[in-house]
Amino acid sequence: MLAQAVPSLKQVFETVQITLQTSAVKYQMQNGQTISLHPLATMDFDEANVGENAKILYNMILHQLGLLKEELDNYLIIVGGDQATVKKLHVLKKFIVACPHGYTWYGWVLPLIQLWHMGWADLKWVLSTHWGTSQANDLSMCHSTNVLLGRKVKDIKWLDYYPAQHLVFDTLQAEVLDCWK
Repeated sequence: MLAQAVPSLKQVFETVQITLQTSAVKYQMQNGQTISLHPLATMDFDEANVGENAKILYNMILHQLGLLKEELDNYLIIVGGDQATVKKLHVLKKFIVACPHGYTWYGWVLPLIQLWHMGWADLKWVLSTHWGTSQANDLSMCHSTNVLLGRKVKDIKWLDYYPAQHLVFDTLQAEVLDCWK
């Protein structure tokens, strides 16, 4: 931010950009490295129901990916979703932990919240904490910044991800530059 906005630091901006795209990158895929993708079909199950999540796993793992029940003890399969889905999968595993069979025990499932959902929850938390009142006269609050910048972040309970992200990032950049002054 500083290298881009501060005139005396403009000379290092290109170096910073190159460093961020090369040596400072973590877990960068090597050139020529390939990965295998297995696109899955959509399913008409209610993921808000614990029992339906069992059907989703059954359909996804056995039917679509073609794995055998007997093989699953050899795997740890990451199943991503939003917070509610991950919670339902944890409940499913907890209730069936006493089952002696590997497949129905679901010990091979590792439920993880997907990064986008985690980011959305973080944005929601930041904005609900720092939104302020409906009056737009307190410039330290995000609601005032939203009005001042003419942004479209309307509902902090079900916010639109990208407008909210841009509001938070632009506010951060303004605060950093203000501190630099």
